[in-house]
Amino acid sequence: MKILRFYTRLLLSLLVVGISFASFAENDETFFGFNLATDEEIFANQLEQAKKGNVDAMLTLGLYYYQGKGVKQNYGSAVSWWATATRFKGNSAAIAMNNLGCCYRDGLGVRKDLSSAKMWFEKSIANGYDEAKQGLDEVNAALAEEKALKEKRENDRTRRENEQKRQARARKEQMENDYQNGHALRINRRYDEALPLLIRAAEGGHAYAMYDLGVAYINGQGCNLNITGSAKWFIKAAEAGVKAAYHYAGTAYANGVGCDKDFSKARHWYMKGIYEGDWLCEQYYGDLQRGIIRPYYVPSTSATSGSTSNSSVAHSADKQQEVPQTRTVPCTRCNGTGMLTGREKFRQRYDGECGALSCSSEHVFINCKVCGKYHCSHIDNHYHCDKCGGTGKIQQVKKYGHWVDDVANH
Repeated sequence: MKILRFYTRLLLSLLVVGISFASFAENDETFFGFNLATDEEIFANQLEQAKKGNVDAMLTLGLYYYQGKGVKQNYGSAVSWWATATRFKGNSAAIAMNNLGCCYRDGLGVRKDLSSAKMWFEKSIANGYDEAKQGLDEVNAALAEEKALKEKRENDRTRRENEQKRQARARKEQMENDYQNGHALRINRRYDEALPLLIRAAEGGHAYAMYDLGVAYINGQGCNLNITGSAKWFIKAAEAGVKAAYHYAGTAYANGVGCDKDFSKARHWYMKGIYEGDWLCEQYYGDLQRGIIRPYYVPSTSATSGSTSNSSVAHSADKQQEVPQTRTVPCTRCNGTGMLTGREKFRQRYDGECGALSCSSEHVFINCKVCGKYHCSHIDNHYHCDKCGGTGKIQQVKKYGHWVDDVANH
């Protein structure tokens, strides 16, 4: 009988314990440390709570996204939920600020930005989360290191720039010395010594050395006659702004020497020379407008060994040309009168007062060979022939059995 009562009491005790366990499991997810729900279920529950404005759930959601628990890992979503949590107050908001500081420090879910990380760590500390001090110290150390590295790079860049400027000044000084020495040697007819210095200065970009080198090549000073080379250097000198090279460049383009034949470029350089008062450019431009192309080079008949003088720009392949016969004949342009009449005086001329080309009867600019001054037609009527210089006569030379106008004198 006693044994029956013992087993009855034991059975009732086990029944009570079972009922209590079942009741607790229905109301809680864990029992004595054992997890009774999956990560996915917890994530779904926290998401629902976060949508209702639960800041703790927002903090948890950010952690689940950060660790990839119950959902695919997504640093961007973690940052988004923590940023939402920072709008609230309390310890959870302070922790979210600390977590944002870590993301900005490590560049997870956002672009790495130590300044922003420092800001969030400071906000977290201000809201009572002291553990953010460690992150703040790390960020301050990283910022100091970054600043030192930036200063070092800036100093290195400044040092390189200063060195480059120093080297550029040294090259410029050397180039100027080469030109000055080469020019002096060429003037003193020491052509063999001058040429290497002029070449080095011209290749270095010295404009006047380019012009001197063109003169040396066209006259065979210290080298063999080099017509093509002279034209190339004259064009470079003209492009560099050497006024004396304008008519050389124009004539080179007109004849296609050292470059492709281009009449528009020839007119361009002649006009630049005219604007600078170069009378040679004025004459060559006028001839080009009339269809007369001045030759690039004519060898001097009085050439000496080692040098050839070529003051008038012209070109000929005959280096052994004999001294031509000369004669004086009436000028066909002015009919021997020395004055331009009719349509001749309305040819396109450079107008000194208007600063432009003009073919109108009111603005015809011409150089009067009588008074030696420039005039415009609306001021007076100085229309002297620019071919005969107002004399009514021109000189002709006999070349290859034919009498032609002596272009060297016009």
